[in-house]
Amino acid sequence: MTTEKMLEPLLQYQQKMENDLLEIHKRSHQLATGMVHTGNITLEPIYDLYILDGILHMELELPGVVEEDIEVELAPKSLKITGKVHKMQLLPDEAYLVQNRKYGIFDYMFTIPSQQILSHETPELHHGILHLKLHLESAES
Repeated sequence: MTTEKMLEPLLQYQQKMENDLLEIHKRSHQLATGMVHTGNITLEPIYDLYILDGILHMELELPGVVEEDIEVELAPKSLKITGKVHKMQLLPDEAYLVQNRKYGIFDYMFTIPSQQILSHETPELHHGILHLKLHLESAES
């Protein structure tokens, strides 16, 4: 039996382990970000999350979305943001060489694991960035 034949099961096992690790990494990233996508278009949300003066701030990129098309829903441990990206068809379809942007309805669910959300201030949309201020229950409660 050649060395290659002897190592074949080990190489197959190594490939399976690498695939499993990639899947674990992908799932742990989803859990770490607390984001679950449930809408009909897939957009990876780009956002910053920080606490300043006891208020949780979220700045979420929503290019091409107008304020009237955004809805924010609160639950004690989660935040749901829904909206719609409208297609601005300025040219006939046959004029486009590539149409890579995504359009349609989206919704994001963010989990806030450490504290309960009590309320939020009116969301503000400036230059495609949605800014949310979430008031959390105090750590002493």
